[in-house]
Amino acid sequence: MATRSGGGSDSRIVRGWTKRECPIVNGILYADDSLVRLEIQLASETGCPVAIRGATAATLKDVEDNEGLRWTSISELCEARAPAEDMITVAGEGGFGEDGFVALLNQSGDLSWIAFFDCSNPFVKVSLTEVEVRATSNTGQVWTFPVLRPDTVTLTSP
Repeated sequence: MATRSGGGSDSRIVRGWTKRECPIVNGILYADDSLVRLEIQLASETGCPVAIRGATAATLKDVEDNEGLRWTSISELCEARAPAEDMITVAGEGGFGEDGFVALLNQSGDLSWIAFFDCSNPFVKVSLTEVEVRATSNTGQVWTFPVLRPDTVTLTSP
């Protein structure tokens, strides 16, 4: 599998994942504690995400040092496997009503990345191909994450 992985047991993201916790950071969090923050544009009338803009690279330590870091519990609601590609994706909800996450793992369960958003709503359906993860929120929005570049996620409203 050519996705970004690793991190090992000293990674805070990986340690959080094993406890079913995730930092509350809108964006893609990698197993090596690097991340890409994504700005989510919300519709003024509904508060629903309508666009994803601006990717900013950082580390978990950067976020913690500059603005503090909060964690939330996460619960898996759905899963998809691509055995030929040695990948699994899981998706679900965070500790607050509008939280949602999508994670990509290898067949052994080692984390590659987590996409977390505090405004996506829970993800209730997920599919996986060799090139992309598609996650559907409980509002019907489809978030498409390229496996190798999840920070270039696109959003399709129902």
